[in-house]
Amino acid sequence: MKLLGILNELHNFRYALWILTVLFTFLVTFGPNDGSLGITGKILLCLFASLLGLYLLLKYNYKRNKRKEIEKSNSN
Repeated sequence: MKLLGILNELHNFRYALWILTVLFTFLVTFGPNDGSLGITGKILLCLFASLLGLYLLLKYNYKRNKRKEIEKSNSN
């Protein structure tokens, strides 16, 4: 399953995704709004938040499918 490989790669960087998302949230919230630092902070926040959201969505979907397979095998 190709999707499982992506999930494994994201799982290896889960702590980095959480830390970078929180870091750039603080940068965008309390940092400068103008100039290149503000724009770069917003772009990187969107990038890391999107990757984190993708990881959480894939993880939820994988666990749900695995739970269904276990229930199906137990019912047989």
